Amino acid sequence: MATNKLKQIINSKGQNNVLQKRQLHVMKELNKKLTTENAIITKTYKGKTIVIISSNEHPEKVHSFRTANNFNILTKDSKEKFHNLIHETMQESNMIIDKNPIKLLTQKKASPPTLKAQLKLHKTDIPIRPVINNRTAPAYKLSRYLTKTLDQFVSLNNYFNVTNFTNLANDLTKLEIYESHRTSKISTSM
Repeated sequence: MATNKLKQIINSKGQNNVLQKRQLHVMKELNKKLTTENAIITKTYKGKTIVIISSNEHPEKVHSFRTANNFNILTKDSKEKFHNLIHETMQESNMIIDKNPIKLLTQKKASPPTLKAQLKLHKTDIPIRPVINNRTAPAYKLSRYLTKTLDQFVSLNNYFNVTNFTNLANDLTKLEIYESHRTSKISTSM
């Protein structure tokens, strides 16, 4: 990706200066080294850091995560059954969903969500953090539609939720603590 981006920069300016040539040379050498050492570059969980890891070790971490959490790989047949079941349920639910939006709520090229793994460098044994893209899942559009519909009719008082850190900081600075309040010890070990 980086090599392609550098090539675009070089071609877009129409000039080959020394810095661009050097960067392209470094990228080519890095690609060669990754290939010969059987390694890959992957993202980490916290921060904008990348890591070079053995191309055998990364899939092993993903596989061990999947087996430890009882993930199953879906077959094409089960995906199609689920897609058809969702479509049939939407057609039967004409009190909730009109006939017109059913076409819009049906995923055209549905596929199971994909699992990508980011490494947690701040933890021992460097476990993975799963990142799942659900946009191609059969129920993705329907779930978004139902969430919006429920939000219109049901209002939940979220007294114990924080909208963002700024609001939390403002609320904490306005908090008045009196001598009659009790304190409790909070465990900070995790």
